[in-house]
This record gives sequence, C-alpha cells and structure tokens, in this order.
Amino acid sequence: MSSLIKLDWSHGEGGGALLRSALSMSALTQQGFQIEHLRTGTKFVGLDVEDITLIKALASVCDADTSELTPGALSLLFVPKRAVKPLKGLVKTERNLSGRGSNALVIAAALAPILARSGGYSEFDVEGETFSNNSMTFDYYKNVLGCLWQKQNLQTHSEIIRAAFSRDAEGSCHFEIEPGPFSGVRFNNRGRAMVLEASISYSKLSHAIADRAASHLQKLAHSVKATFNCEIHELPGDIAGIQITVWMKFEHGIGGGSAMGAKKLPAEQVAQEAFEKCYDWIATEAALDAIAAEHALLPSCFADESSEFNVSELTSRFMTIAWVIKQFSPVRIVVKGNQGEPGIVKVSR
Repeated sequence: MSSLIKLDWSHGEGGGALLRSALSMSALTQQGFQIEHLRTGTKFVGLDVEDITLIKALASVCDADTSELTPGALSLLFVPKRAVKPLKGLVKTERNLSGRGSNALVIAAALAPILARSGGYSEFDVEGETFSNNSMTFDYYKNVLGCLWQKQNLQTHSEIIRAAFSRDAEGSCHFEIEPGPFSGVRFNNRGRAMVLEASISYSKLSHAIADRAASHLQKLAHSVKATFNCEIHELPGDIAGIQITVWMKFEHGIGGGSAMGAKKLPAEQVAQEAFEKCYDWIATEAALDAIAAEHALLPSCFADESSEFNVSELTSRFMTIAWVIKQFSPVRIVVKGNQGEPGIVKVSR
C-alpha cells in the first residue's frame, strides 16, 4: 500500500478526465493508486454512475481491487493484480435513483487504448447515451477518433445498436478493438485538405428534417468550395432526437464538431452550429481539434516512436491528462503553449 500513487482530484480540470486517465495508466502500468477529494471542485461531488461503470469494466479486465464503489464517494482505491486481458460481453451502465446512466462513448473511448494493449481481440457492447451536446457522440467517436487512432495503429470497429439522446434513455453500441503496438504520429503540418464530411443521425423524426439539414450543409460546403460527403442514418431509439457531426480530413490531421437538435430548433440551425464548430478548428490551421488531441495523447505515450502534433486549443482536460500520465510514467511530454490557446505537443520515451 505504501507504493500506491497518491492523487488529488482537485488538480487541474477537476472532472472525469483525471480519473479516467489515472485508471488507464494504472491498468497499463500495473501501478495501484488512491485518489482523494473526488470532484469536490464541481457541482457534482464524488463518484458518479459513469465513473462506477468504467471502474467496474476496467477492474474486470485486470482483476483490480477497489474501494467501495458508491455514488458520491469522495475517494477511490484501484489496484490492478494482473495485466489487462481482452474484454468480452456487455458493459452495463450503472444508473442512479433518477435513472440517469452513462455516456457509452465516454466509456468506450477510455477502454479502447487499454484493450488494444491486452494481447487479444476485444468485442463488447456498452449501454448508455449515444448522442449528446456536452459529451462524446457516436459519430465523432467513429469518424474522427477512429480515423485518428488508425494513424496511431489503434484499430477499432464500432456500430450503433440503439440511439439514446439523453442519459435517461437506453442506448447501446457495439465495439471491437484489435490488439497491437501503437505508432508515433507527425501531425505538425496537416497538409492538403482531403474531404469535408458529415453524418446526420436521427430517431423518431421525419426524414424531411434530416434532408433539410443535409441540404443546408451542402450549401455551406459549396460556399467554402469544399468537396463534401454527407450520410443520413435513421436509427432505432426510445425518444426523438437528431445529432449532426461535421469533420474534415487532411493528409496529416483531422477534427470536427457536433450539434444536437432540440424542440423548436430548426434543422438548418443545428447544421449551421455543427459546421461552424468544425470551421472554428479549421481556421486555426492546427492538425487536431481539442478533443482529438486529448485522445491522441495516451497512445502517443506508449508508442515506440516519438510523436508530435499541434492542437487548436490546449484545454484544461488536456493539461490534466498530461499531468496524470507523468505521475505513472517517466515519458517525456513537452507542451508548448498556454492553456486555452493553440499549442504544440511532443511526446518521447
């Protein structure tokens, strides 16, 4: 117990990124940790059901000992007892008394780099929210992270089974993760633009609404003279909802933006918001958007080759993730730039 890595959740952004990063590094390096003051700097103090869902899934693949996992707990002990093994079956979301569950893509995005190092093929389903205004969405995970991770030799496959546009709804996604070593990346000059793409995913709405959104996106793409491709997906789900994700691929970079519909919000306005988020990143000339960079960091730290990438914004989450990784590993992470501004990241072992 004296060798446990001690962490304080009040460091950095104070949210889930610190815990997810600590869990990932603990499982990958086989070092136990203890964390205190869980989310005390936020309005949602202590462990939440999403944290507990992830902890239980990770504990199952590395036979970890944990402290009692109860919503609101202010501390956590996590001690892995074996190397990570592949994950099979269902990751069932925990729910609180009001029925609020997890975001399925947050769980999957945390698990993917860990399972890629397991030495075996993982195939599993995750329950929970699949589309969100404030968290990871299925289309961003599949099309942005999937493309980025492929460059890092993190091979994933994802399918949506049932859409959920809130954490109260019952959504589900299927994931497959191939084992293999990570590759370093050089994303400091994004190069030529390849294509602007969009995905419109909806449930229990008229197809005409999705068509209107697609038509508006086509006009926006034409206005910036971009080659454009858009796919529309009607999905099974419990409640009505629509999510639009727009992204652009470059020779050495990728990024995008998402927006979710709401009552009395025109489809064209949702499309406009997603498009503008994507173009806010493009205007910075950075190779990766802020969210993509956060998910590029951990695989870069376990690649044999060094990595370098520039990012549109060094978020508090990114800086927190980098800090946590350094608590578990002597990997060299050099960040040039200030939080909240564009930056350059170099990673070497």
